[in-house]
Amino acid sequence: YGFECVNLGNGRDPWPTAQLDAIERASAAICRAHGWSARSVIGHSEWSAAKIDPRGFTMPSMRTRVTTRLAAPAKPPTKPTKPTQPSKPSKPTQPTKPSNPTVPTTPRYQPFPGATFFTARPSSPVITAMGRR
Repeated sequence: YGFECVNLGNGRDPWPTAQLDAIERASAAICRAHGWSARSVIGHSEWSAAKIDPRGFTMPSMRTRVTTRLAAPAKPPTKPTKPTQPSKPSKPTQPTKPSNPTVPTTPRYQPFPGATFFTARPSSPVITAMGRR
């Protein structure tokens, strides 16, 4: 398993408390589901010499947090509350006129170029259009 956490990765971008808590909770949940210990929680830099992240917190500190969470019994899910009565819908507004169906619309994205595109040196207006976005 793995999940990505948004951070600049420069060691100066702060990790919000809520984000660290989410990493801890998600990691503990996966460990608990598989009967693993916190030793199964690793960072990119511990897996590959080509990776430098995470930066700004240490994996040993995160494993300590996960160990603490795993030591506590799992909290049972909360019982959902009964839904409230929906509010009355507002009065309908005047409908807008439909657009002219005879006018073709321009697709938002370029069409898929097909399997022939995947070559060693692709050259395509699709790539050019992507570069201009």
